[in-house]
Amino acid sequence: MTHTSQGISPLRQRMIDDMRMRKLAPKTQAGYVRVVRQFTAFLGRLPDTATVEDLRRYQLHLVDHGISPVSLNAAITGLKFFFEITLNQPALMARMQPVRVPHTLPVVLSPDEVARLIAAAGNLKHQTALSVAYGTGLRASVMLHLPALVLIKQIEKVFRALQKINLAVRGLYGEGSRASGDFYQISNQVTLGKSETTIINEIRDVIPQIISYERQARQTLTRESRPAVLDKVRRAYGTLNNAEMMTSEETMDLLSSVRLGVNLGLIDDINILEVNELFIHTQPAHLQKLLGKELDSEERNSERARFLRNRLREINNHMN
Repeated sequence: MTHTSQGISPLRQRMIDDMRMRKLAPKTQAGYVRVVRQFTAFLGRLPDTATVEDLRRYQLHLVDHGISPVSLNAAITGLKFFFEITLNQPALMARMQPVRVPHTLPVVLSPDEVARLIAAAGNLKHQTALSVAYGTGLRASVMLHLPALVLIKQIEKVFRALQKINLAVRGLYGEGSRASGDFYQISNQVTLGKSETTIINEIRDVIPQIISYERQARQTLTRESRPAVLDKVRRAYGTLNNAEMMTSEETMDLLSSVRLGVNLGLIDDINILEVNELFIHTQPAHLQKLLGKELDSEERNSERARFLRNRLREINNHMN
């Protein structure tokens, strides 16, 4: 039990301990304490003596004094934690209701207004900065699975061709990430001076060509390297079915091989939708969400392998 800090009441210390137990961010903790302190000042007595009607009056008080919807909801959230968690009296919050936060559209300047704004800048440097800021628009991206081009070592050739027409290739998670599971994002590099329609059409024109190259590469693999590809696919599927520890990166690579095998008709133990589901559910955040708890790296690797074994067993039983 944490000792009560000097100058802090036992009740506040208990609330602080409750927040620490739940690993709330320091700013969140400070905000919740401030909310309860302000409510106590309004109440004029200890907050653990408050009634449902006291809390209702406090919300009316905040509204009458012009509090914003966001700040009001933040106050209700802090009080909700105090009464429901620290005091274990959730019924006291029955009359306090969060309010809807209005959604307003941002102000969008017309082309003429933007031109006048840029012209009003004092020097070329500022004019250039404003031009870039207002000229930067849509980034259109398409995610492609290109394992065959990787296997026949033609992927770099495709990348170089894309760079010549100002298209960027990024990894699975976007800017600065590496390719994982042979997934690549193809997107535009240039946005300045281009309309959304132009950008989308540029992406739309090139993507079918890349898909065609990938299909040709798959045909080449099937025709010239079928035994080697089948071995790679079966090894990947066997590992996923039996491993005791599995990193996220390894899972992505093995599932990529299995996905290729399904598309080539080399494996019928699983369908493409089930493979896609495994790609998503074995990601760190999704895995922890499914299990309902936070996990460290080693725990994730163990639970990921367990999840894969169990899910693949379910799929096999369903097919049989």
